[in-house]
Amino acid sequence: MQKTLRFKRHKEKQFVLQMGRCFYCREKFYEDYQIIKAGVVVNRYRHIEVDHIVSLSKGGTNDYSNLVLSCQPCNLEKEKEGWVNPRG
Repeated sequence: MQKTLRFKRHKEKQFVLQMGRCFYCREKFYEDYQIIKAGVVVNRYRHIEVDHIVSLSKGGTNDYSNLVLSCQPCNLEKEKEGWVNPRG
């Protein structure tokens, strides 16, 4: 099986495992990559990103066990100093 196909299948499985929600903030993703809070579209262009739980720069790997789906804001914010994971 091609690497890109394996990766796509992993992403689909991870979407189901995470119940269609960002790994960090738990906001729900929609098929068109919107996140809706309290019935209002927050950002039509907020999309799903594959994120390393432990970043490559901090010794993480590309192993599937280190990859989760996150919204773009969480993915960008988590690299900032002092970021606190909302999951605890």
